Amino acid sequence: MLPLLAEEREAGRRELDNLRFAMDQHAIVSVTDTAGRILSVNDKFCEISGYSREELLGQDHRIVNSGHHPRSFFENLWGTIAAGRVWHGEIRNRAKDGRLYWVEATIVPFLDERGAPVKYVAARTDVTALKEMQARTRALVENLLEGLLVLRTDFVIEDLNPAAERIFGYRREELAGRSVRVLLPDEPEYRAEGFLERAASAISTGRWSGAPGARAASSSPWRRSCTRWRFPGDGWWPPTCATSPSGTRSTA
Repeated sequence: MLPLLAEEREAGRRELDNLRFAMDQHAIVSVTDTAGRILSVNDKFCEISGYSREELLGQDHRIVNSGHHPRSFFENLWGTIAAGRVWHGEIRNRAKDGRLYWVEATIVPFLDERGAPVKYVAARTDVTALKEMQARTRALVENLLEGLLVLRTDFVIEDLNPAAERIFGYRREELAGRSVRVLLPDEPEYRAEGFLERAASAISTGRWSGAPGARAASSSPWRRSCTRWRFPGDGWWPPTCATSPSGTRSTA
């Protein structure tokens, strides 16, 4: 019986070692105590931060703080994990050489028998390239002459660029969170039940394009100037509504 238990224990240890090795190959990992002091880091943490393991142990994560996030950001983070809940989010850090980098992080509290945290394990993925691409895309969108709306699949407006603000006569904060129906003309064909739903059905199988007018804010000189609405199909992000002045061909 004892040899069998020893064999099972050894098999369990090997499996844990293999899981730890797999994690270390993919993720940037650190373990901290409940005061935030770093207890251990893996090689990827040292590589991305530029600090040696000796420089990191005993420090807290302020050593890589970029100053980008407000105090409330970290208060929320610490409040979540101190309560025994898992925290997910993106953090911008600063390496030893001053280079900025972004990570997508998951912080898991390890709990004792009373449910109180005893340490925290953080696993991160480097998303710097993705964030830089998003920033370039945002800069491009902000400078487009065509108006662009970012829509959810239920046609709620998530965002719009400055050109769309000019075209529709609304500020970003006035449209974000509202249905795109607010921009449809009053004509029955556009107000008919199922108009947007039919567009959504078409989107699910490909790409739908149309040329409805648009109802702008009363102060806008672009009233009913939308000449083309474009909804890319599955796999495209973000879904968009591209608009241009009446009589001008949209290139979106």
